[in-house]
Amino acid sequence: MKNRLHTLAGAVKNVAVMGAAFVLVGLVAGVFTAGPAIAQAVRAALVANVDDPGRIPYEAIADCQAPSGSCNVFLPAVPAGKRLVITHVSSSVITNVPGGTLVFPQLRRNGDVSGAFLPTTFQGSSLGLNYFIFNQPALAYYDPGQSPIALLSLDASGSTTFAHFILTGYMIDCATGPCAAVAH
Repeated sequence: MKNRLHTLAGAVKNVAVMGAAFVLVGLVAGVFTAGPAIAQAVRAALVANVDDPGRIPYEAIADCQAPSGSCNVFLPAVPAGKRLVITHVSSSVITNVPGGTLVFPQLRRNGDVSGAFLPTTFQGSSLGLNYFIFNQPALAYYDPGQSPIALLSLDASGSTTFAHFILTGYMIDCATGPCAAVAH
């Protein structure tokens, strides 16, 4: 009976040692195979992040005077391999035109005859000048070589008019993934 107990205890001890060995082999294998899995997850996260608006932010500030009743400001052309996405436009217009005169700002692309129309809000008058603003979200796309144009038209000429435009958005890098054509 005593020999059977020693034999049984030895067998249990062997099974415990073998179990610990399997656990150790599993841990070592997990450490060596986790590296590529982690690298693949990081690589996937970077690929998914290429069009993040914060990666290539865009801001343009343009001023113009409109003594003839209109003014255009051509902003720099979009560089090759990029696409510009304008997401917000704001402006202030200071003018001496009388109340009720059309103040008509737009956002265009070179070659287009129409664009995004920007409704203005009259803010008040001071020292013979009328103040208008607009501040709104926008969504306009510009491909390589195209220039955003900030345009102000008035229903009067010979005025003293000054406009200050701020355009914000981001660039997309079309070299990392092709940019599809924008349907107009």
